[in-house]
Amino acid sequence: MKKIAKYLLILSAVAVSFSACKKEVEPFLPGEAEVENCYGVYFPSQEASGSHIYNPTQDKVMEITVARTNTKGAIEVPVVASFSEEGIFHSTDVKFADGQSETSFKVFFDKAKEGVTYDAHFLIEDAAYASKYNAGAIGLDFSVMCVEMKDFMTEDGSKKAMLTFSDNVFWGEVHDDVYLQYYEVDGIRYCSTTGGKLVSPADGSDGIGPWGTDVQLNFKWYTNVKMTIDEVDYDFIEVLPQYHGWDNTTRNSEVWFADYYNYYQSNASTPYNGDAIKFFTNNGADYPPCYYDGHGGFIFNLAYYMPTSGGYWYGFKLNAPVAIAEGYLRVDYSLEAETDYSDGGETPVFLTAGADVTSVKYEIYEGTLNAVQIEAKIAEIDADKKAKTIKEEELVLDEETAKRYATLSLAPEASGIYTFVGLAYSKDGKLQNSASVAFKHVAAGEVEEYAVDVTCFTEATPERYLTLNDYDSFAYGIYGTDLTDVHVGVFSAATVEKNGINVVLNVLKADAEGKYAVAEDVLAQINQDGGYYTVATKLAANTLYYVFVWATNGSMEKFVYDDWQTERLPYVWNELGKGTLTDGLLLPLFGMEDVTVACDVYAEQNTPGLYKVTGFQLELAAAFYEEDPAKLIPYEGPDGNWWNAEIIVDATDPEKVYIGEQDYGIYVSETYGYVLIDSEHSGTLKDGVITFPAKEMYVGMTGNGKWYYGNSNGTFKITLPAASNAPALTAAATGNAPRTNYVLARDARVWNKPVQVYERDPKPAQNVASQVIGHERHQRSNARVETKAPAVVF
Repeated sequence: MKKIAKYLLILSAVAVSFSACKKEVEPFLPGEAEVENCYGVYFPSQEASGSHIYNPTQDKVMEITVARTNTKGAIEVPVVASFSEEGIFHSTDVKFADGQSETSFKVFFDKAKEGVTYDAHFLIEDAAYASKYNAGAIGLDFSVMCVEMKDFMTEDGSKKAMLTFSDNVFWGEVHDDVYLQYYEVDGIRYCSTTGGKLVSPADGSDGIGPWGTDVQLNFKWYTNVKMTIDEVDYDFIEVLPQYHGWDNTTRNSEVWFADYYNYYQSNASTPYNGDAIKFFTNNGADYPPCYYDGHGGFIFNLAYYMPTSGGYWYGFKLNAPVAIAEGYLRVDYSLEAETDYSDGGETPVFLTAGADVTSVKYEIYEGTLNAVQIEAKIAEIDADKKAKTIKEEELVLDEETAKRYATLSLAPEASGIYTFVGLAYSKDGKLQNSASVAFKHVAAGEVEEYAVDVTCFTEATPERYLTLNDYDSFAYGIYGTDLTDVHVGVFSAATVEKNGINVVLNVLKADAEGKYAVAEDVLAQINQDGGYYTVATKLAANTLYYVFVWATNGSMEKFVYDDWQTERLPYVWNELGKGTLTDGLLLPLFGMEDVTVACDVYAEQNTPGLYKVTGFQLELAAAFYEEDPAKLIPYEGPDGNWWNAEIIVDATDPEKVYIGEQDYGIYVSETYGYVLIDSEHSGTLKDGVITFPAKEMYVGMTGNGKWYYGNSNGTFKITLPAASNAPALTAAATGNAPRTNYVLARDARVWNKPVQVYERDPKPAQNVASQVIGHERHQRSNARVETKAPAVVF
């Protein structure tokens, strides 16, 4: 409210027209003398100013702070009060004790009626109490309104609807859960976001700072005023001028935002007469309004502007849903088309259509079409009543994704480049969307000519590579001819059985992040005589592994595979005794004091320096929840608040200690889920103490899929039982109130760790080998070594 007032004052100053051509020099006159021993009473804070909304169930009272510069004597301050309506407000006296510099008084408004705004003004005008020259404010203005605050609910009314803000069309990241609250008076909903805050990018990438300014969105939602856009009526939304941040990169100016109507009104250059609704009806294309689409979508077409420099720029994609509420059925007429490599003279086209698409018309054309040609073909297909059509019953609806799917097998007689053009239609037969994709086709008679040449094999790890045999290993090779892309993955039989071989192969093939794709130099080696040879390391013992290879020559594709059974006995863990663990990860991330708890330490019998650490999670969870450990014992287990997860610490090289990504055994909340830990950089083991450099460990949250920089203070520490300098244990927490509001500390930085994708688990396959039918298995007769390498003795 203060910033809005400041902004309006700036506009008023700009609007003044100075026409005098000569400057008059006024004589200096001394000011009136201050009253001797004036108490200098003032309002030190203006936080009580502005508009205040009270729920009818709340206590109707405000407490206002008053201060003075002269603290001598006990006084009662005469305060002049005026109100918009008598009989609503009454207040306590303003009294200071001798020597007291600050006090407060209360203002009550018990008789305030719902839906009515009441204004109050307090002024200290007696010269014996109010200084003429003190910089502190001697007046205070505010207003109150008592209304019922409501939550914007899901469509079925079962819970609050969380708002999701679209990428690249709003201020930046959305932290935590953002919800919408409002109160309604005469059909107007006065709305504001609550919960999480909308935060402008901390790196200033949108030109706005200062480094992550918090922004709450406030707007008026007119449920009784309709906007007609493309023959559809929507509820009109008005966004008043709101402070956004400070442009500290180019213009050094305050930054505000508003809808187009209020932007032009505020800049005194309104290009129209009449109200906003009439203007938008006539000029909506040039000055799009903000509106609610009736099924969970909030469209905010806003302009940023800077009152001190006059500049402005558009903030978002026009007419794009910026905020979408969960739990609403939304209209979806999207259409996407993808193709794959030819197989047996047929090229598949995979269609993904929105849930509201009821039919698709399509044609294929020779060559690659440009945008102008595609637009012409769309018009032709739409007008052609005999065009190829996929009917509604042929579009399979997936209720989980709310999408419709169809697969076409195209078989042109000649090999070459073609373009598919498809059109999506709604139930009323209207064209809603289109999609096109160019593809290379190999005709049935030319399959052998374009066949993919690729082979893979496995064998025992050669002696020269045994230094890599950390857990267990095997060697494998790949070779081929004229390959343009190769993806390689090593999967355990258990993974293949759990997910199904088709799922595994699809993940391998569809790798978009380079996890399985080989580098260009490796691809060159594969295409050379002799091919590419490497060793798979750090594998589980006594486990069957598959090496799957997907390859393409640009025209067709092929899967090949081979397998290997690892040797060596499983780990044998021997208990060393009690050690300590200083968290340094979870609690500091949530702004809490660090703790040191006891832990159980085990050593692997055959691998010096390999440790297992567990048994600390109960005490750590108790400190985190600020709860008595005894009360948490019944909630042990993977689905409870904690469990004794086992952390494997690889300190086989004391100068390069490593903790791989694994469970930490602590549950945070529904928002954040369970905690994961990882160390991407090396720690050290010295004098029985394992440490890692500050900010070089990471904390993951399974709930939101994000990773955060951990060990920010460098305090994470594991002391082995033999260490002589173990830190003292932190006293067990004894609080009796479980934590419910988990908020990451403000300085928590998100680490851009790739998000792991978890597939749905189909029924486990009974026989992995039987699923590989149709995929080729190769081995070179002179390459496979049947004699297994002897077990390594430590």
